[in-house]
Amino acid sequence: MYYVLVPLVPTFVAEGSFGCANVVGNQTIQPTLTSVPWSCNQLPPTTWSVGPEGCNQSVSVTSRADAAGHNRIPDYACSVETSSSCSAVNTSLSARDNMWTFSCKTPRPDNHAELCKRLQQQLTKGEEDAVSEAFHTLMTPGLVPTLAFGGQTGSRTVQMAFEAECPQSKKNELAAAMQGYSFDAALHPDANFLLNKILETTPGVTSEFVVRELCDSAGQVAQHKFGYKVLQRCFEYASEELKSELADSVMASGVDKHCSDRYGTHVIRHILEHGSVKHKEKIAAALQQNLSTFATNKYASHVVESALVHCADQSRRELAAQLQGNLTSLSADLFGHKVLWNLAQQPEQIQAMRELVARFRPALMETKYGRKLLHDVCPGPA
Repeated sequence: MYYVLVPLVPTFVAEGSFGCANVVGNQTIQPTLTSVPWSCNQLPPTTWSVGPEGCNQSVSVTSRADAAGHNRIPDYACSVETSSSCSAVNTSLSARDNMWTFSCKTPRPDNHAELCKRLQQQLTKGEEDAVSEAFHTLMTPGLVPTLAFGGQTGSRTVQMAFEAECPQSKKNELAAAMQGYSFDAALHPDANFLLNKILETTPGVTSEFVVRELCDSAGQVAQHKFGYKVLQRCFEYASEELKSELADSVMASGVDKHCSDRYGTHVIRHILEHGSVKHKEKIAAALQQNLSTFATNKYASHVVESALVHCADQSRRELAAQLQGNLTSLSADLFGHKVLWNLAQQPEQIQAMRELVARFRPALMETKYGRKLLHDVCPGPA
């Protein structure tokens, strides 16, 4: 099986990390990594052997010259040869933080279609014996993570088990099968849904492992397109103690960074909604350091709006006063004028905002969004 990946050409000396995660029987084997340094005009070795013992796998590299005749980082053809006990693998290549990373992961195509079909039929029958048999099958060592990472159908099948009518103890036992996989699952396009389902259906001690396993890397997970959703569920269902620990981990990597990130902003807003007073005040303090910039940012502006609702009264008054002090500049901005409009919807600020907007009517009439704010907050003759 061959995969061709065409990478960007780096301008730095990079280090390549190579490894494969394979399924042997029902057990996922962790990657074996090999690092090989090279520069953009120097080809790496032609072949790397990767994967656990028992798997004969290699990555073949072929050269391709650019228009000037110089050798560049070539196309990558991943030649995967597997023994009878190994499954085929998928590949990816990325350049980040001065490092080329070549990785082979469990494939997304559904490799257990027949098994999933049978399990889904048993789980949807509603018969106690059929459901019990499905759970018995799912408890085969290593099967739950294999299905979770094996494609949409596999992940959905395990989720259906958590939705089935059965004793909670069985669901708790099934959830425990994902221990040790939380970080990888949170970033996986299919397995992340299973983590969310575990958090929703097995609250309390059973699902605590998910939060604990994500704490050390919460900053990274918060800015991932799948991971942020898992963190949201953690803040909704975890204990107060674990939520506090998780919030500390997220905020330690930079509140301002997350506020302005397309995914991180959702996590910060969830902390404002479900977190402790201590964490809400820390977020409010961070916002006040550069409030105008946050209020005019596509993503951070939503954090400001949430803070105006969920923070303590004193912090809300301080935020409001700072926003009102920059009314004319904020009103001229697409996102800034929305923040001001939301401020004007707060019961304690309605009258003050109407008076302020009316006072600055001439200035507001000069900009598109200023006129819109004027119309929405203080309608009247021009």
